[in-house]
Amino acid sequence: AATDIGADELVSGDVTAPSAVSNLAAGSPTYSCLTLTWTAPGDDAGSGTATSYDIRFSTSSIPDDPTFNAAEQVVGEPAPQVAASSESFQVCGLGSATTYYFAIKTSDEVPNTSIISNNPNMATSDAPLRPRHRSAPFVGSFASIDLLQVGR
Repeated sequence: AATDIGADELVSGDVTAPSAVSNLAAGSPTYSCLTLTWTAPGDDAGSGTATSYDIRFSTSSIPDDPTFNAAEQVVGEPAPQVAASSESFQVCGLGSATTYYFAIKTSDEVPNTSIISNNPNMATSDAPLRPRHRSAPFVGSFASIDLLQVGR
């Protein structure tokens, strides 16, 4: 079968996509943030340093390209580190008490793009309780009531 090679690949000679992130995890929930952690996959398969991450989230699973493309893209993804480095990124602005699913694709300079990562999910915590509205302090005097013991 013939392989369709684009002009960028012909110029650079790089036809190897980064490996997919396989250990994406979500944790450390707050009422509006979750922290993602994973291992950097590298540029050419599992070596070197990739160029960019595309991190997406949704309230439903992200198992394939159509759902990945429809999911919300986070802003401010970190620049990839060298292969096998530990990565983390906090996603904020999420709704409280809601389960979110996450996925990453990694690209190199061509850009060759990895397949979708694993698809972890986690719920944000409940929003903190707001302080109760306090009434104004009592100003004035208290009346006293004398109780009489009747019939003993």
